[in-house]
Amino acid sequence: MPLLTRKGGVLYRHLSIIGHFAHIGLMLLALVGGANAHASVSTIETTVYGDNPWSFSGFSLATVDMQNYNQGGTGFFAYNYATINYTVADRKHFAFRIPFTYRSPGFDDMDPTVSKSQELLIDDLIVDYTDASNLLPFDIEVFSRIRYEAPTSKYSKAQNTLGSLRLDFIFSKHIVKHFDIEYWPILRWNMHTQTTYTNPDTNSLSHTKRYELNERLNFWYVPNGTIAVGGFIGTEDTWFNSSKVNLTARERDGRLAEHFLKIGPALRYNYNRHLSFLVNVANLVPMWGFNDKRAGKLSDLGKFKAEQTEFILLTFVNF
Repeated sequence: MPLLTRKGGVLYRHLSIIGHFAHIGLMLLALVGGANAHASVSTIETTVYGDNPWSFSGFSLATVDMQNYNQGGTGFFAYNYATINYTVADRKHFAFRIPFTYRSPGFDDMDPTVSKSQELLIDDLIVDYTDASNLLPFDIEVFSRIRYEAPTSKYSKAQNTLGSLRLDFIFSKHIVKHFDIEYWPILRWNMHTQTTYTNPDTNSLSHTKRYELNERLNFWYVPNGTIAVGGFIGTEDTWFNSSKVNLTARERDGRLAEHFLKIGPALRYNYNRHLSFLVNVANLVPMWGFNDKRAGKLSDLGKFKAEQTEFILLTFVNF
């Protein structure tokens, strides 16, 4: 099918793909046989329940870009937070999270010819509510979380944002012995007071993000409670605010929506009930909304080209 060039056409085609993707995921979950529900494989940010409703946990997401690694400018970016949890019922809790980011010295992700120095910053403070107790027909387990991110970071302040609301769901299903499937959508609504801002890194004019949607289907082989091996396929999408005042290249070229397709293998390892790891190798292909230098093709999916590949390590700690 040829790529539609009108903005409305691109959006219509993309939403059709999203709709089919979600429909296929939920149909697969519903049609596989009836087995006993259990915890989602991907939901390994757990809370230690006991007589004391208060508990503490931590999380780290670290990424390395393959292209920078190949060119000798290896650097990594880590998004981390420490969490205070308050349990209100079985598998339901509120959380207050204090995030911070660390960027090591290395090449810039957008321009490998530019070197960046290390940076340690406080990120947007988070308050959220998690409910992992719901069960749909056909023994489909539902993990859900609603989150508000306060505008406390360097970049949120630069954008004069009012914060963002994020919804997470994981619909998980045990298919047959040792095999699980999950559908995992994440939706974010960014609340802004302006449509453009001056990027503090590049000192250039950028559009603020309005909506973000991240979807994936996870397939897992789970031989025991310690390790799981699988893969995923999904999309990452961003819609930007338009500006009636500032005619940027993005606005002029009709690139107010960016769409990625992604695929890759995954590995989960539970060291013990307090420490878990999740490793992904993501082939992230930019499809629509990019300039010619960054745009990819559908045929690139699964080739793991250096400029389209990231190594991702998620670490979960609770005590």
